[in-house]
Amino acid sequence: MSSEAIIVAVVNCRSLRNKIPEFHHLIHSTQCNVIIGTESWLTDDDSDAEVFPKSFSVYRKDRINRAGGGVFVAVKNSIVSQAENVTETSVESVWCSIKCPKSKTILVCSYYRPPNSDIASILDFETQINHCLLYTSPSPRD
Repeated sequence: MSSEAIIVAVVNCRSLRNKIPEFHHLIHSTQCNVIIGTESWLTDDDSDAEVFPKSFSVYRKDRINRAGGGVFVAVKNSIVSQAENVTETSVESVWCSIKCPKSKTILVCSYYRPPNSDIASILDFETQINHCLLYTSPSPRD
């Protein structure tokens, strides 16, 4: 793997808490340095240190007041990244920017639309995308 390659894994966890060894094996076997996850089922009671390798910066949005859901983006610490604050909507999403080596900054989002969601969920997500296009930082802090 080139030290400049960004390898992304996209995972629908369906309870990450119950699959931590398998999750760590996935990271090791794929050598991914960015993980986009949905349905983490994590809560405020679950610390990043309990779930994610220490070599990753983690951006999470846990579902509040209901079981299930939750999204995250985990970025290897060797890659410059930062959280991006977007317009708060009903959407389950978390955003961060990543400075690609010898390239431009990209926006990364983990988004989950529960089954049977109505069109409002898509419209709220569109609002967030528009916000990111207009107001996100030009590059993460070095």
